[in-house]
This record gives sequence, structure tokens and C-alpha cells, in this order.
Amino acid sequence: MFLVLLASLCAGATPRTAGPANFSPIKNGVYTNQFWGIAFLTGPPQKPGNIVASAMLCSDGIVYFSVPIQVGVYGFIWSLPNGWAILSGQGTNRIQVQLRANTFGVISVYAPNELGDSPPATLAWPSDMGPAIGNTVTGEQEVCAGATASLLTGGIPAGGPYTYRWERSTAGSSSGYTPAAGVNNSKDYSPGALAVTIWFRRKIITTDGCEAASNTVKVAVSAPPIKPSIVREGNTLTSSVAGASYQWILNGNNLSATTKELVIAASGSYQVRVVSEKGCLSAISNPQQFNLQPTGIKSDSEWKAFHLVPNPSGGRVGLETDRPWFKAELMVIDAMGKVIYKEFFQSISTKEEIDLGNLPIGSYSVQIRSGEAMISRRLLIAR
Repeated sequence: MFLVLLASLCAGATPRTAGPANFSPIKNGVYTNQFWGIAFLTGPPQKPGNIVASAMLCSDGIVYFSVPIQVGVYGFIWSLPNGWAILSGQGTNRIQVQLRANTFGVISVYAPNELGDSPPATLAWPSDMGPAIGNTVTGEQEVCAGATASLLTGGIPAGGPYTYRWERSTAGSSSGYTPAAGVNNSKDYSPGALAVTIWFRRKIITTDGCEAASNTVKVAVSAPPIKPSIVREGNTLTSSVAGASYQWILNGNNLSATTKELVIAASGSYQVRVVSEKGCLSAISNPQQFNLQPTGIKSDSEWKAFHLVPNPSGGRVGLETDRPWFKAELMVIDAMGKVIYKEFFQSISTKEEIDLGNLPIGSYSVQIRSGEAMISRRLLIAR
């Protein structure tokens, strides 16, 4: 047995000896005699008492863990979950610990002495004492201004019970959060119609008041193109606003044309709407009345000898004129205003032929431009 002298003896004095039978046994494998202050170690320490936490604190907070004091031990060796830090007290029966959010595990402590180590005492840190794993949200998206955003969905966090609170910020992902509008205390959230870009997050709140924020999701809002107007040059209409595509309207009916320019195929009230690259729609332009001009700058009297033969045609169409044309562009336009055939000629003699056999039966406008002059004729495809 190993003899430990717990009290100082007078100089030159000889300690009195006594066998173990003269000592009072206590726990942890130690015999003591309080009068002489002498203890004998009979084995490793017993398991430390229960680990006690100082309070039900939130994750990322500071908490104290402790066990009862034991005699006959060198100290206490603590182990913590990954990411936690002992701020003070390692080696003693009471430590100060910095917790880490969303990290849970087992706290353990054992006591060593000259004859070995005690069994460890353990405490499982429960997930309902702070924010839990699984508090994530999804639904990042891009919408047009005024459009209704899709549902934001949240995962079911571990532990609980929890209450929810959705928050929003227009300042960015890390600051400026306020409670989101509408029903914001459910697992999921519907943002509704948005006018500006907004960041969203969900907070979970434990029964003891701990709060934890989820990741953030951004709902980006794209502005639509400005309201266009229509500019006319000859029989060509042009949107005043650029976009990725266009929607032309004649007398309240959508045309199939999607280009910035539209060649007039019929007189009527025209409007246009611009579509951005993000698919956002402008307001529809004000209606403007445009009448089909059979010629451009020059009078149609100069082209009275221009004919389409035969007309109606089964598909092959002859062009007959009273004089040659130079650097002329020919276009065939359907009833919806869409250019379905285009050909450029360095010169057109008094007789040319084009093949329109792939066109369906119907009425078409055939236009020829040469310099500043333009002429249009109606063609009927019939079989």
C-alpha cells in the first residue's frame, strides 16, 4: 500500500504507526485517520459523482459543469464534444465551457490517482437545450416584380419542441431582419407578391427561450421593361424599348410575331409588349391606329404593272413588272403579321419566279422594297 501524508509533522517528530484496522474506511479506495492526517490508497478512485450543468443555456453560450469533490485523487480530466472549448477549470471538479451551436454530444470526466484512473462519469448534452441540427430552409428563386413567389420550405429540426418565426431583410443576408409579413409561425412560409429583392430565414425557439436562425434564402426580384411605344417607318412598326422578345397585338388579338419590328399586314389598332431576358412583361403600349400603305415614299402609280401570276396560286408564283429592280428585298407575310419568307435580289428582271409551295392555303401579303420604294400585293394560296 502507498502511504500519503496529508498533514505536516513537527520537525524531528516520528509519526505514529497504525495498521489499516485503526483507520476509518471511506469511499474512493482511501483509509483515513483524521487525528494523524494519514491516508492509505487501496486502489484507483471510484467513478465521479453525477455531472451537473449550471443552467439550461442556449448553444453558443457559456455553461459550467461540475462533479462532487473527491479525496485521494490528483484531479479531474474532462472531455467535451468536438468544437466545445474549456475556458477554465480543466483538472478541477468544475469547468467553464464555451458551447458551439448545433453541436451536441457527451461530456465525460474521470479522476486519476497513483494507482490508476476511475471509470468516467458521463452526461449526454440534450438537443433541446439549444438550436438543433436540421434547421434549414430552401426555396431560393427569382421572380418578376409583382409576381407571387413560390413557397419557402423548412426542414424539421432535431429535438424540440420548437416554435417558428420567419424573418425578412431587404438589407442583405446578414442584417436588418424583421418578422415576415402574414403567417410567419409555421414550418413553411409563403412570401406572396414581392416588389423588391428580399432575404428570408427561419428562427426556431425552444421552450426555455433559446433562438437559432437557419440559413438564408434569397428571393431576387427582377424589374420589368418600361412601357413601350410604337414607332412607324413606312409599313414597319418598331418597339421603342428593347427586350429579349416581343408580343404584338392587332385589334386586341395576339399576333405570332416576336421580333422588335413588325411589318404591317393589315390596317388596324396595334399594340406591343416587351419581354425581358428574365421573362418579365412590360405594360402593354397604348393602342395606335396604323393603316397599310401599299407603297412607301413613292406612289403606287409607278408600279401598276407589278403582278403576281397566277393569283390564286398553287405555290409557284411569278413576279411580273414593267421594269427591272435593283437591290430589292421580297417578303411574304402571313395574316398574323409574321414574315414567313424573305429573299434578297441584286436585281429583279421583268419576270421572276418564287416557290411558295410549302405555305398552307390562305391569304398572304407580298412586299417588295427597293431603295426608298415599297409595294405590296395580296396573294392567295389555293390548291
